[in-house]
Amino acid sequence: MTFHVLNVYRATPGSILARDVVARPVGRLDLLDLDEPRIGTLAGSVPGVAQFIPWLRAGYRGLLLAENSAWVCVGWLATPASPPPVHLRNGGAYWIFNCHTRADRRGEGHYQRMLVGLVQLAARLGCADEEGIFVDALASNAPAVAAIERVGFRRVGTIIQVEISRLGLRLTVPIGLPRNRTGVPGPG
Repeated sequence: MTFHVLNVYRATPGSILARDVVARPVGRLDLLDLDEPRIGTLAGSVPGVAQFIPWLRAGYRGLLLAENSAWVCVGWLATPASPPPVHLRNGGAYWIFNCHTRADRRGEGHYQRMLVGLVQLAARLGCADEEGIFVDALASNAPAVAAIERVGFRRVGTIIQVEISRLGLRLTVPIGLPRNRTGVPGPG
């Protein structure tokens, strides 16, 4: 049995979109949309890459932060038109998920750049209000929590997940999240 506590954050209006994604670049950084050919070039080098094409086909949008053609950070965005992120029950909002920075590039601000890039992507896709953008992080992941808060997200709740892998069960319990259009705790 695995137990996870995720802090949930909502973008603070007006705090993120004005930021420059590559302020203080190190080398040559490019923020690129993930598509099937680009995902194919990442095979074997990015954790979880086998899930990327099914996620793309499901309607999620992905970004790649690359330096001199080498991956530095990846991140994904669920939209109101896509299914909810793979670890949630309810959708209906823009939700940033499954961001990963290459181990040897952590601590350089790349996750913050990815968060800003994904918020800007949500705006390009039609999100008219930054407050409609969510992200979560393991409560124990202090560097991710600090980056999320530095970028301009504020904590709005918690998700507790219990997984029983041998039975294939996952229980997700949202605590303190705003209610969505249907009255269920969660985004949307």
